[in-house]
Amino acid sequence: SLLLSPDGDVSSAVAQLAASPSTYLEKMAAILLVFACSEGPVKSKLYQEKALGLFLAALKGTRGHVLCMLLTAIRRLSLEPDALDPLMAVGGMTTLVPLLDDSRRAAVGAEELEEVTNAEVLQIVDALCKLDKSRQEAAAQAGLVGHLCRFAAPEAPSAQLRNLALPMLLAMAHSGRRAKNELWKHGGFRIFFSLLREKLWQVPALDSLSSWTITDGRVEDYLLHQGRLHELRELLEQDDNLVCLLQPLTNMCIRCPRVNIALGNAGLLVTITQRLGYPDAAVRLTLLRLLRSIYEQALNPKHMVSYYGLEGHLKKLAEGGEGGRQMVLVSKSAQNLLQAIHINTVL
Repeated sequence: SLLLSPDGDVSSAVAQLAASPSTYLEKMAAILLVFACSEGPVKSKLYQEKALGLFLAALKGTRGHVLCMLLTAIRRLSLEPDALDPLMAVGGMTTLVPLLDDSRRAAVGAEELEEVTNAEVLQIVDALCKLDKSRQEAAAQAGLVGHLCRFAAPEAPSAQLRNLALPMLLAMAHSGRRAKNELWKHGGFRIFFSLLREKLWQVPALDSLSSWTITDGRVEDYLLHQGRLHELRELLEQDDNLVCLLQPLTNMCIRCPRVNIALGNAGLLVTITQRLGYPDAAVRLTLLRLLRSIYEQALNPKHMVSYYGLEGHLKKLAEGGEGGRQMVLVSKSAQNLLQAIHINTVL
């Protein structure tokens, strides 16, 4: 297949077409692509609203190689921060997102160019949406989430498109209500959860899942399945990414009492007590924070302390304040939790 070059610049197929255009339309598109790849005043003229509007209008009636060259030119322009507002103002999102539709495959003109076309559109939309929740909401309204879910599914045939789609899809979980509703509609929660089994994606996936769960009871209900609770617990049994995985899981437990209690009943406390001896002080501190949240929301905290022998584990940490400032913080955190347990025992 014809893929983007490793450096993320113009694909070899598009570069070849731009170098030797044969038809009038190809020659015009090649000239625009050359201008878009240039620097200085020539390029700046192209990302004014009038010029961008003409670009987008041309996309609607274009196919094949010409479409790829025009999209590559727009993608090059989208690398300029000053081009993003004008591109949105002339309807960039509502023009570009429909190009990802399967039903437009015939309009591409050559099946082997479809991946190039989709990759260019995804990169342009990513540039528009990055760090801008209002644009993410506009993209969701334009139908982007369904396409992202299709490209990001574990069984998706294109690794390149999947790698482009996943960061955008995960960012939608931190966006507004419309984006989250679209995520739910297209089964984004299942994709997020499947990513927990992939080392490369499990940290951002858990972070997005945590953020989404905190604000959406439907996702919380989904996570309460016994098998999924065990998978969440098993994340803490690995050494890879442990400190990065602990933070979003802890935030989820603090903000979602039902998940907190369910994870406690699913064996998370056993895993926590086993991991309290982990040499990294940051891991110990976060484990203690997680342990405190489970203790404070437990239905029967006294029974929990007795059943899991928590006082013994905490005393070891409270007495081990040597080894630097962070270990002192671990010791103080353990002492504070022990004090809370003792007060609760007396009461």
